Amino acid sequence: MDLSGFKVSDYLEEQVSFKPVPPGWYRANITKQTDKPTRADNDNEYLELEWTLLGVYKNENNDVADTYVGRKVWQRLNLLNDNEVTVNIAQKDLAKIMNAIGIQELKHGPQELLGRQCLIRLEFVPETKDWDAKNEVKGYRQDGDTTPQFIEEKKSNGSGGTRLWEQSQAKGTVTTTAQKTKAPPF
Repeated sequence: MDLSGFKVSDYLEEQVSFKPVPPGWYRANITKQTDKPTRADNDNEYLELEWTLLGVYKNENNDVADTYVGRKVWQRLNLLNDNEVTVNIAQKDLAKIMNAIGIQELKHGPQELLGRQCLIRLEFVPETKDWDAKNEVKGYRQDGDTTPQFIEEKKSNGSGGTRLWEQSQAKGTVTTTAQKTKAPPF
């Protein structure tokens, strides 16, 4: 058996970097959505969105448009949480995402977000003793829109919460986590 000329590079995919990208605006679309339990293991859940970068819109390095194509960024929306403030922030962020991608109402759940494109503002978060350096999504806008919708940064020790997906379409009522009903699977 003659294996001369065999090259590893012909058979292994190029490693994708997980290093954060420079802060700035990027074209991106939502390529995956997953409901996940929080680490607290107390019936709280978050919606994790996977954003795939389609190119640079404008960043601090003035990189060319296709520099970061294919890179991934993950975002967590704590839509089911005992902390009302946390839920409220997540609901506002989801509303800003929906507005930026051109959806005014989710009729069938978060899977409707998949494949939708907008501009996202990424910020750099430095490494800590528990986490590697990363990017966080801090703003959204429609591609071509000049009015960014930034994430509000609020912290509180409030309690209570609502499940976004359990809102009654007919009456506009909200089921709270205190009622211990399970959210429908999406």
